[in-house]
Amino acid sequence: MKDKLKGMIIGMSVGVMLSGSIAFADSAQIDVVMKKLKFMFDGKEIAQPDDQQSIVYDGTTYVPIRFLSEALGKDVNWDPENETIWIGKYDKAVVATYKSGTVTWGELSRYVSVISFLDPSNKPRESTSNYKENLLRQMISYRVLSDRATDDIKNEVTPIVDEHLKQIKEYFASQSTVDFAGQLKDAGLQEDDLKQYITGAITAQKVLELKATDERLQSLYDYSIKFQKGEYTMASVRHILIGFTDSDGKARSKDDALKRAQEVEDKLKNGADFAKLAGEYSDDPGSKQNGGLYENAPVNNWVAPFRQAALTLELNQVSDPVETDYGYHVMRVELRKNMPFEEVKDELKAQTVSSEYNSFMGGELNEIIQNITMPK
Repeated sequence: MKDKLKGMIIGMSVGVMLSGSIAFADSAQIDVVMKKLKFMFDGKEIAQPDDQQSIVYDGTTYVPIRFLSEALGKDVNWDPENETIWIGKYDKAVVATYKSGTVTWGELSRYVSVISFLDPSNKPRESTSNYKENLLRQMISYRVLSDRATDDIKNEVTPIVDEHLKQIKEYFASQSTVDFAGQLKDAGLQEDDLKQYITGAITAQKVLELKATDERLQSLYDYSIKFQKGEYTMASVRHILIGFTDSDGKARSKDDALKRAQEVEDKLKNGADFAKLAGEYSDDPGSKQNGGLYENAPVNNWVAPFRQAALTLELNQVSDPVETDYGYHVMRVELRKNMPFEEVKDELKAQTVSSEYNSFMGGELNEIIQNITMPK
């Protein structure tokens, strides 16, 4: 009889914990002692409500879960399907509602874990709510954009995803003695979680690429050539660097560097061989053994003063010393040309996709998302 009664009190206590009211079993009140106890949380007393008193039965004290959850600032949820009480973060709790669907805490948690799995440097950021909310918005954006994919895009994406997944597996296999499945398990993930993320990201990109038409990309290219000087310019430039630190790592004053650069300039203007002088004078290890030559290089890769000189100097003329943070450069531009459209087309497409995505995130997505409620 005692064991039977004990089973009844366990069932009753769950009801009290969730509802905060006195429980009854089979319409017969169980003889228990209701007590209003003192609770201290981190040294601070929190009063127990009259309708959520504790129960003392058979030497055991039962405390209402809802009271504890509220005192700790944690949500409490009952999952009848799995007969589980959740305090705090609840996998099935809806954290976002948007026009065509919802995102649960469990779905977001797996998404966050995938990002950290692929790039462990993100792991410390998981503790910040803003980071998770940003990933939540990204997750919704990928879903919404993927829903707009045509059958052709879906068919195109499938082999790309398979190849990405293959490369990821090979990479992780090379980094650990634990097999890929084991590494996923350690991260609380399954391969399908990873595949869903890759599929969403690539599909969203392909949808946005529909706006990167050849006509639009050509227009962007023409605009850059006309109004953004140097954006797609390549040049072959010889230079001799007289550094503020010499080749042996010894500091050199500005005055001494300038004097030495002017000496080089005078020799070049008097017909000295550029390549020979570069080998003798230059402090630039990247070019001195190549006659001081940077051949067919994008000028945008260079620091501003060097870049400006490369864009404006007359061809095959020796420059005055050009000062940068590295020292003084004596330069000669031997070739300057615009990169062909076909060579920069992929770069223009990537820029367009990025611009469209940022526009979508800052505009349309805000109208699509109806509610975001991050758990405490």
